[in-house]
Amino acid sequence: MEALLLAVLIIGGFVLFALGALAITRRLIHNRTANAHNEVMIALFQGASVTYAVLLGFMVIVVWQAYDNAHKVLADEAAGLVTLYRLTYGIDAHQGAEMRKLVQSPGSMTPVNSATSAPPSAVAA
Repeated sequence: MEALLLAVLIIGGFVLFALGALAITRRLIHNRTANAHNEVMIALFQGASVTYAVLLGFMVIVVWQAYDNAHKVLADEAAGLVTLYRLTYGIDAHQGAEMRKLVQSPGSMTPVNSATSAPPSAVAA
């Protein structure tokens, strides 16, 4: 609790100091530089806005391409599973039924750790 209070006091103190310094500076300098300063700030804000818009556009394009790529990969995997499912009817009935069950169940086609899938005699050696 003490750390939270200390953090609030430190951060609040800095914020109050910054706001006070800003208010004093605006009162002292505002009348001398108001018009010229506004023209410069308009140009700076326009440049920053254009830069932000261009970067946002690039980001949208990159996300769109990643989505499109993921959609293509998903379609390729689904097509491969359909082909694999149809091919199971051409092998032994027991093995084909087991393969069809594996293809239909989600997550069953994940890679298996070779250490856990090896026979116990091979792991001990």
